[in-house]
Amino acid sequence: MEAVRLLNVLYDVDLLLDVLLTREPWVADAWAIWTAHHRKRLVGHIAAHGLMNLFYVVRKVIGTEQAREAVRLGLQTFEVIAVGWTSPRMASAQIRA
Repeated sequence: MEAVRLLNVLYDVDLLLDVLLTREPWVADAWAIWTAHHRKRLVGHIAAHGLMNLFYVVRKVIGTEQAREAVRLGLQTFEVIAVGWTSPRMASAQIRA
C-alpha cells in the first residue's frame, strides 16, 4: 500500500486572524481549514513574519496579553517558515533544475 503524503499549506495570517478574532463572514471557512490541520489532514505552515503581523493586529483589536497568547498559539500549532532572500532563490533554482 502506497503512503499518502499530506498536503503542505502555507496559511496567510488572515486565516489565523479570522479564527482568533471571530471575523465574520470568514470565520467558519477559516475554522474548517484550521481544523483540517489539527486532524492531520494537512500540514499547516505560517511565515515567520506573519507572527509579527498577527501580534500587531490582535494587540490593536483586543490587547497586548491576547496578542502574546495568539503568537504562542501560532508557534505551538503551526510549522513556522523563515522567509528570507535565499528562500525564493532556492525555490527558483529548484524549478529550473
